[in-house]
Amino acid sequence: MLFNLTRLNDFVNEFAAAIALLELVDQLEKMVVSDQTQDELTYTKNRHANCLWQEMAGRDAAMTVYQYRHTLEGIRKSMQYVPTMAASVNQGGLRNAWRALLGHFPNDLIRHAAGHRGEDIASPEKFKSHAVGGTAYRLPHMDGRTYRVTYKGAAHELVVDHPSLLKLKEVTTSAYAAFPALNGKLPSI
Repeated sequence: MLFNLTRLNDFVNEFAAAIALLELVDQLEKMVVSDQTQDELTYTKNRHANCLWQEMAGRDAAMTVYQYRHTLEGIRKSMQYVPTMAASVNQGGLRNAWRALLGHFPNDLIRHAAGHRGEDIASPEKFKSHAVGGTAYRLPHMDGRTYRVTYKGAAHELVVDHPSLLKLKEVTTSAYAAFPALNGKLPSI
């Protein structure tokens, strides 16, 4: 239980690292675009590397939100196995943290699209099943600060920015507050 509660903060930090990577890529992109001394091949390779790093940040953020969600769900479900702790837990507060998470990050299908990119286009049937309307399929990609995917016939997105990070921190703060007996023993956010 304590390990999983601590992991929530780790996931917040991992989401922050994805944002930091996007900010670093922004700086690198400005350097690449403004560097008039590089040949065309070097310029193209650098732009492509920046694009891949952006996609890595989006993919990692999607995986992180998925892991966060399932860790918080595990905390909620494991209460039955720790009756001593469960007696001191604010169940309503924990439930509110869960609802807030679902409100801010409503689905985890983005993680599946990110994690199964090759499988999703392995056959025409698979491709059609994930394409919007059976025809509009986009590989997972970053569009500014938004990670966009199509999966199971619908478009999905995850915004990877500081306001999203703040929402994840707020959920973590709420989850931690549901465990008053652990006040001061959990990581600061």
